[in-house]
Amino acid sequence: MNKYLIFVLFFFVTTASVCTAETYNGDKDIIFPKGTVELSGSELNAVSIALKDFKKMKYKLKNYRVFIVPKNKNYEIVFLPRDPIGTPTVRGGGNQFGDEVHYLVSESGVILNMNFAR
Repeated sequence: MNKYLIFVLFFFVTTASVCTAETYNGDKDIIFPKGTVELSGSELNAVSIALKDFKKMKYKLKNYRVFIVPKNKNYEIVFLPRDPIGTPTVRGGGNQFGDEVHYLVSESGVILNMNFAR
């Protein structure tokens, strides 16, 4: 009876840990929690270059969502202001939180273009 109970407990604990985490990129040795975001080094570099310039505008980053759009050997980094709660919004341009800003950053980390959405 005790051997059976130990087996059941071991099986439950092992199964529970597998169900609460997901395997990353099929590599069984590396486990991250669900919702983990992966960025390549080039993507992270592009975001950091765009972010440095974006911060000069004094917008509060907590009011923005950031999108990375691969484009050939470049990345479009989009800073999109969150929708104000209870206020209908129209996409493009901006809102009370600030402007929608687009950067085109080369893989080598150079800002090729910056514009505001209209």
